[in-house]
Amino acid sequence: MSKLSVTTLTKDANKTADAPDAPVSLFRTGARSRSLARSAQAADSRVLAAGDFDQKPWGLLYRALVNSLGTSPSNFQLIYPFTTWTWPTQSAGFISAAQYDFCSVTPQWSAVGAFVSSGDRINQAYRAFLDVILAATDDPKLREEIRVSGEALTNAANDYTVAVNQASTIYGDQVKDNKPTFTEWLATPQGRGYSIKIDAAYTRLSQAQINYNVVVAKANTPGLADAQAQFANTDFYSRLSDPGLSKFPLVPYFQVSQNAAAWVDAVKAGSGPGGATMGFTNREASYDYSKTWAGTSLSISQFFWEVQVKGSWERVTEFETDNELEVSLEFEAIDLIGITPSDWYNGSFVRSHATGPFTRGYSAYGGDGTQAVFGKTGFFNLLKTGMYVGYKPNFTIRVSKATFSRFQQTFKAATGLRIGPFTFSAQGGSVQAGWTANEAGQSFTGTTTSDAPLILGVSIAQMPADPDANLELTATEQLGNVYRFEGGEGDIIARNVSEREAEGLGGYWHAPAEVAIVTPLRNVRITEQGAPFTAVINGPDAEIQVLGGVTHVSVLRPYNLINGGPDHVHYYRIRAINALTHQPVDLQNMRFGGIAPFTGAARFADQ
Repeated sequence: MSKLSVTTLTKDANKTADAPDAPVSLFRTGARSRSLARSAQAADSRVLAAGDFDQKPWGLLYRALVNSLGTSPSNFQLIYPFTTWTWPTQSAGFISAAQYDFCSVTPQWSAVGAFVSSGDRINQAYRAFLDVILAATDDPKLREEIRVSGEALTNAANDYTVAVNQASTIYGDQVKDNKPTFTEWLATPQGRGYSIKIDAAYTRLSQAQINYNVVVAKANTPGLADAQAQFANTDFYSRLSDPGLSKFPLVPYFQVSQNAAAWVDAVKAGSGPGGATMGFTNREASYDYSKTWAGTSLSISQFFWEVQVKGSWERVTEFETDNELEVSLEFEAIDLIGITPSDWYNGSFVRSHATGPFTRGYSAYGGDGTQAVFGKTGFFNLLKTGMYVGYKPNFTIRVSKATFSRFQQTFKAATGLRIGPFTFSAQGGSVQAGWTANEAGQSFTGTTTSDAPLILGVSIAQMPADPDANLELTATEQLGNVYRFEGGEGDIIARNVSEREAEGLGGYWHAPAEVAIVTPLRNVRITEQGAPFTAVINGPDAEIQVLGGVTHVSVLRPYNLINGGPDHVHYYRIRAINALTHQPVDLQNMRFGGIAPFTGAARFADQ
């Protein structure tokens, strides 16, 4: 792609000159518009207007999920259409296209967002972030080399973006509900030609990146050369395991804390996570999305209620208008599965350069004619840190007498039911699947016959932090819960809010309890909601070294010491912060377990 040019006025108004300008990055400037376009692309083709969709039950389900999962609207996104967690077990050095697509695609800036497997990638956004960090130098010759290499890199990145966007457009026209996912589709006869173009563009981009990194390594910006080299290190990449994609370029690896098949086996054996129940009624007021991290939600282009009869999905309009409708969903097991980018991603560098310095035309959150790096309109704004999965949901739907009478025969003939993003399969029909229609109770009940876990939503982190937040953790910024009654009793009004915000809500604020770890000086494994890391405690000073994962733990102080035999037991007061968002982690949601020969325990310091 050639450089863009502009016509500028000279001092002589009668003369013009075509002066080459720096190329405009299609990825960085078009990230927001592409996200909106892909959201619209995911719309159901059977419906002509967004107004045909009933938005209210999506909000009610969002609230029910937040309350039941123990998560917070400050970091939870409900996704649709339904997506199953059936990723195959991988050998070292490999990743399936489905896992890569789900983990790498950036979430939309919306409380409820469509999962579009051809969306922008987190690794693309991170690469673009590194490329707009100013490579500072006092050497005019080096500065010119950086400029020339940077423009060549932008042109190569534009060629790659065009190749991906062309494939994405065709994919969106041919495929619904991400089946197959975008990268899987590239291995099909329909996508193979686009895969070749993407591969060729990526090869040119990789060489341009190498050339740019060479000159940046001579500059003075702290950490930039190391971060660029770390991102380019293919030791942190994997090959796609899918047939037909063996020659596809290596992709950045994303680690998932648990294996899908092993997780299901544990649930079946009774050693997996517990379940959860959630529900709502049509009588409830609509949910206010302004309370969420996104401050709003995009229009949701999928019917909330659908039934499958003779292989065809039909809208259930009776459920939408029945004011007596009550729905309850119960999952046999629900869990938060951690998602972590491999070491190609340097979160410390992102935090330390959250305010730049950026190259001309860019700023952290935009304004004054600059392109935003972070935030709603930025190209590097959100990161998935985990996914909520549920197993074997069952449903109970209570309706009015009139609705029951109209829907009863359809229900008996059904082979599937959709409630929002969840699909309940009834192989062989609802009767054979054990679904029931209780006329006396005016209710429909059933469970899915599928063993595939469903992905209910994702936990997200905003990059790098809120624009008005101090990037350093202080006691005044600590987040906690607001209770209706003093002493942390009764209803929780809000979760993960500051003390100042709690005062505005009129409740009683309590910060997460610090934890006292009671252990000999041996290894301790701490698991924060499914994302494991190992902390090594060394000696009485309790230095903790983080060896992996996304959470950093720091010791406030050892506050007691008991000398007793060979095992000198220390009591440590610790706190944890999320290394990506730099926000406190509620230690009450953490589980503590041992690595042999661990003989310790954990308890809350305020108990």
